Amino acid sequence: MPELVTPLTAQVKVAERLLAIDALRGIALVLMALDHSALFSNVGIQAEHIVGSTTQLEGWPHWVTGLLSNIAAPTFWLISGISVALYVNGQRRKGASEWAISRYLLTRAGAILLLDVCLVSFLWKVENRIYFYQFGVLSSIAVSLVLLTFLRFLPKRAILGLAVALLLGYQWLWAHVPISYNRPYAFWEALWFTYTLRTSPDVWFPVLGWFGLMGSGFVLGQFVTLPTLQHPRVWVAAGLSLLAAWMALRLAGGYGDMVPYKLTDSWPYFFIMSKWPPSLT
Repeated sequence: MPELVTPLTAQVKVAERLLAIDALRGIALVLMALDHSALFSNVGIQAEHIVGSTTQLEGWPHWVTGLLSNIAAPTFWLISGISVALYVNGQRRKGASEWAISRYLLTRAGAILLLDVCLVSFLWKVENRIYFYQFGVLSSIAVSLVLLTFLRFLPKRAILGLAVALLLGYQWLWAHVPISYNRPYAFWEALWFTYTLRTSPDVWFPVLGWFGLMGSGFVLGQFVTLPTLQHPRVWVAAGLSLLAAWMALRLAGGYGDMVPYKLTDSWPYFFIMSKWPPSLT
């Protein structure tokens, strides 16, 4: 009898979804919907800096809401990486070929990009324009997914090293690449390196500024099912450690903090960091 039960139990476990991942993705979707609803309703919930422009905070309910909605974008990148890892490992267990896996991921990336270019751009209704395409979160995730489709063949350490290097080194890269957010240059340069409104289309989410999160998520996805990572205290400890690192960077006001807090600013601005382009903080 045990010989019959064990394989069935194993099949159920393989087929189970990770509720925490789905829940986190759902939270990010709700927060993004809240952010866009506020935009279309002309409610200012900006709680991030845009390099090159002045940030004006509304009342505390507005900027606190903005801080919450800011969680959505980085969550999308991290969860995307985790999801790719879970998908790849699941398909390998089923005996799928590497080409079949890559074809699915590339098709998925193409579908996301087409959705952004061909549908979302008709829905923005910015300045009463019928069509308004910008290189935003969906397009950037699509390009990042193409990159990850090929980079996934590298050793996990190499992928993690690249991801961490981009997370830690993006500000250096942004400062040293011979382009600037305040002068015209090619869209294909900006797509990789920097936020800008001076290209056609605009670039809001440069790939190299955000891919580090997807790469980190991909490596994390290799281990997320381990028993050690099933304990809430592990994630609480990780979260508190990251918050401590954020506090240290914010108080230091140096590298990693693109728009440092100034003592002449009111205290809420301590929580307002650069999102365009993304700061390590």
